[in-house]
Amino acid sequence: MRNLLILYLLSIFTLAEAQFSDNSLRKQLDGLNNLSNFCNFYAKNPDMSQDTIFAVMLKKENIFGGIMGLYYAAQCFDKISEENILAAIIKTPLKPSQQLRMKEVFPNMSDKTHDKVMKMYADNSLFHYLNAKEKNTLASYRVYYDAYKGLPDPHNLFEEVSSKIEYLASLESDRIPEIGSYAREHPDKAKEMEARAFALTSERNSKNCEWYLSYFPNTPNRKEVERRLQASKIFERDEPCRACVGSGNCYTCNGRGVTPCKKCNATGRLASGYQCLDCRGKGQYLCTSCDGRGVCPSCRGSKKQFGTIYLKDKFQSHNALTMNAN
Repeated sequence: MRNLLILYLLSIFTLAEAQFSDNSLRKQLDGLNNLSNFCNFYAKNPDMSQDTIFAVMLKKENIFGGIMGLYYAAQCFDKISEENILAAIIKTPLKPSQQLRMKEVFPNMSDKTHDKVMKMYADNSLFHYLNAKEKNTLASYRVYYDAYKGLPDPHNLFEEVSSKIEYLASLESDRIPEIGSYAREHPDKAKEMEARAFALTSERNSKNCEWYLSYFPNTPNRKEVERRLQASKIFERDEPCRACVGSGNCYTCNGRGVTPCKKCNATGRLASGYQCLDCRGKGQYLCTSCDGRGVCPSCRGSKKQFGTIYLKDKFQSHNALTMNAN
């Protein structure tokens, strides 16, 4: 009887100790907030269920960071359930191109789960397209174009987006050659493009007037543009543009249209290995001085200095020209 009592007390003590140990481990697990810490924790406690650890990880904000974090997690936890794999992919911000690589990251993923990932890719593609269509801006369509260029097009939207970008770029452009080229390629939009180009001609920009007459020779506005062209000769100074030193190129990007990202040193990735959010991993972004066009924002590519008329005879010539036009 006495021996039975001793065995009973020992079993209770052992059970309590195990329970205390489990609670202690769980408390340690809940306190972790770094992916490497979770991996180290599992290495020290291999008997604990991987799904239990992974479930705690999924409750943490931005635990994976990106595709490299998912890859690291897949190396540490190779026996997690399909539900947890899918949850991790959904939780992690991924580029469309990275969503297509999930089979490489999780080689043990079943075909059924992979099909769900591909459906998620298709749904995201449609969502981004509808978002761009709702905003209907050149920038919004370019975001879609950059994200899905060269990737599978499940809804056959890429051609439409490319056409829309070309149209909006010509509509928003302040360079008549771009507008004129689009008008020649799309005769149905020629009238709209001609109105846009005409709005860019002025008495202070001879180059735009010359371009307009070149791209729209049969325009009903020919007489007015010729008058503006003559007037612009008076406003132009016989000296190179001071901003670009007569090159016509943007003084910030030197005509390239893009500037290197300073935060990541043009690599696209930070020292920590994560993607640079400033340039979205491209290592460069559109020049803010010329909006990516590469031309000098001061002379708009004409290479000549513009400014107030500073000679008396030029005032007289301009007044005479204006009176003759009227």
